[in-house]
Amino acid sequence: MLTPMNHREIEYTTRQFWKTHELDEQAVSNLFVKWDDEQEKDAAITLMTWLEKTQKEVIQEDLVLDYGADCIRLYLMFEKTPKADDRYLDTWEECNLEGCYKFLGRFRRMVLVAADANKKGRYKDLDAKSIYNKVMLIQSEVMNHIQKGNTMPNRHNAISTVMEEMKEMHKELGIGELVNDMHTHEIAMAVPHAQLEDTAEYDLQVGQRNVILDEVLEKLVILLAPFSPVLAEHLWQSLKKEDSSVLQCNWEKQKVQAESLRLPIQVNAKTKKVITIQTDASCEEVEKRAKQEISQLLQGKEYHLIYVPGKIINFVIK
Repeated sequence: MLTPMNHREIEYTTRQFWKTHELDEQAVSNLFVKWDDEQEKDAAITLMTWLEKTQKEVIQEDLVLDYGADCIRLYLMFEKTPKADDRYLDTWEECNLEGCYKFLGRFRRMVLVAADANKKGRYKDLDAKSIYNKVMLIQSEVMNHIQKGNTMPNRHNAISTVMEEMKEMHKELGIGELVNDMHTHEIAMAVPHAQLEDTAEYDLQVGQRNVILDEVLEKLVILLAPFSPVLAEHLWQSLKKEDSSVLQCNWEKQKVQAESLRLPIQVNAKTKKVITIQTDASCEEVEKRAKQEISQLLQGKEYHLIYVPGKIINFVIK
């Protein structure tokens, strides 16, 4: 299931699907057509149009061959916009391209591993509703950044939100442990009788899948689609959606009341750590938690505290 597959292979197989179903990358804009908020919808469609135009102007063929179109799209949003006449080494920062490439790989691994584990009943007792709400909150936050305007900071913050939350979701779903189990399992499968035992175990577990988690994985793929449509389509087909395309789906406009939020801890206006706190936490509770997290930086020093509820907490050292 997790055989090595680079983004160029994914792009080729996906575009074959699009060709068969007479779809193209421009269909991504259809993801936004059912939004009630016209301002947000217009901002998102403008963003997608900008991505299409920019790619045609600055993307060089060797970069697409090395990293795939999805990785280039993320780079254009997350890092900077190169100029069409810039030289290769002066234009593209390959270390940052590698970072985008690895993120897409982690995202693919998380969806495929979680889907496989769910089929085998590994998540039957998981409270997937909270994760579902978190996905909708991510979508809402991404839309808020997009609505502020098609500028590099807003684009950066939009995709950064997805990247940061994926790390937390990776832990919540226990993907690392599942991958280790899969590797051990692959060795055991070399023995013929072990294969029969596994088949029997799988048959017993069918029907114990977490239906809400299935919805979560679908929402994650739809969330990624405007930014990385090729990989999203590949994952959509892997989730047994062969009769449809992710480009024919729509983002749902849904407001979810957040129970927690991520708060940057700053020292002299420089972020040192990001913590998760309850939305109704008092200033005293937030200060106590923040001081525990960066105690070494504050040890023996006098400081002035600036706290903007829901935004930042900044320790200004005198």
